[in-house]
Amino acid sequence: LEELAHTYKDDPEISAQLDQLTDEPVTANGKRTVVRINKNGIEMFEKGDYEQAAQYFIKATQHFPKHMGIRLNAIQALLFDIKSNGPTINKVTQCKQNLIAVPDLDDSHPQFKRYSSFKQSISKLESLLKDKRPQ
Repeated sequence: LEELAHTYKDDPEISAQLDQLTDEPVTANGKRTVVRINKNGIEMFEKGDYEQAAQYFIKATQHFPKHMGIRLNAIQALLFDIKSNGPTINKVTQCKQNLIAVPDLDDSHPQFKRYSSFKQSISKLESLLKDKRPQ
């Protein structure tokens, strides 16, 4: 894929398609875009705009559907929003959808602790919402 990225570096359509196929972008433009996305989303998050940051990261997954960092950032922002404003079925569902898009990680992966923590939090939220449903 890196060879194809180099060959088609001047073709934005092919470059964008290549970046969607991989966990990390292979084109220079894709790499710059991911850095910008993370910078902007993290700025929103640090300001306490968790819902806005979450939606920003979720929108970015349309362009980089396999990018684990963007998916995990979306989950983190959603979890902080839930902590601040309470859980909703929609927010927990968005967490779950982004978690499912991340491949299972083994404990040697650098993102394993973060992934595992999010997985446990989402499971607890699902149980909490299930318990609150009318019988």
